[in-house]
Amino acid sequence: MNQKISCLNGNILKWIAIITMVIDHVGAILFPQYDMFRIVGRIAFPLFAFLLVEGYVHTSNIKKYMVRLLVFAFIAEIPFDIAMYSQPFYWGHQNIFWTLFLGLLVLLLLERVQKRFSGGLLIGFFAGVAIMVVSQLLHTDYGAGGVVLIFVLFYFREKQWLKYFLMAIIFLLGFGPMQLFGLIAVIPMMLYNGQRGNYSMKYFFYLFYPCHLIVLQLIWMIMNGVL
Repeated sequence: MNQKISCLNGNILKWIAIITMVIDHVGAILFPQYDMFRIVGRIAFPLFAFLLVEGYVHTSNIKKYMVRLLVFAFIAEIPFDIAMYSQPFYWGHQNIFWTLFLGLLVLLLLERVQKRFSGGLLIGFFAGVAIMVVSQLLHTDYGAGGVVLIFVLFYFREKQWLKYFLMAIIFLLGFGPMQLFGLIAVIPMMLYNGQRGNYSMKYFFYLFYPCHLIVLQLIWMIMNGVL
């Protein structure tokens, strides 16, 4: 009998994403000389993108979802810039909330435009491309490739192996060979059971993201005798 094993709920996937993200940022901020931290960290974004798509599919209020992402994109930007670039305003790289927000905006626009306009598919396509260009121009984390990944995870949601193949193409062409380690995220994705879990983590990641960057920056300052 060929039976799919589904044993991981959304909370477990979110914890895997959070832990691998922290490992990635420990490497980026504290130990940039060791690639292993960054290799493990490649797992985080694909899982966050996957969870964003699941949130889009199941949310009861897409507007509130988008507002949360946008608000915390602003809140997290200064901690992100200080931790990653040692300055409060760095315009060359924006935090991951911007990518997630723009990815969600693409999904919403494509769906709404297709429903309301004749020729909506073509209009939606150009709207999506425009948002991807904006993501690239703003230098959001993972840039246009991150937005494309979110699109692929949504529109090929029911075509598992095609979705994973396209993920590999996006990683290789958009981010280079190291990002191929992000395909490890496919394992928890395949084990996802479609359930949220026994408790809500709605606001945990939003708050955890800027807080962990502040903590890592403080540790960096102690390690380097600044504090």
